Amino acid sequence: MKLFQWLIETVAVQQNGVNKMHVFQVTTFEQSKEKAMDIARMKMKRKLKREKVAYLRITICWIQLTEVVQRTKYEEYKQLARSRKSQKVIAQLLELPFWELNEYERRFRKERRLQRKRQANSN
Repeated sequence: MKLFQWLIETVAVQQNGVNKMHVFQVTTFEQSKEKAMDIARMKMKRKLKREKVAYLRITICWIQLTEVVQRTKYEEYKQLARSRKSQKVIAQLLELPFWELNEYERRFRKERRLQRKRQANSN
């Protein structure tokens, strides 16, 4: 499975004439600039909402494909599980059937158990 990593520069135009600029690193499953820009806009909206900043619009100033990463579905599952995504979200993103998701979950738990055991033995 290929993952596309984008570097996107966004600007929030505010009512008082001041512009707020942020740069985001976005990862997509497809080589789609539109999806990457939508994700960056959504991240910018969340950031502005958290900071309680009023804005007129969000503009994309720069978009660049920085890297294409080749990973297995299981490696991507581990990454999403570590970031505490729900099983439903993971299944939708990776387009996994239930039996395969269940297998990945068992495998991941086993790896984490072994890792904790090794850490406990080394201490």
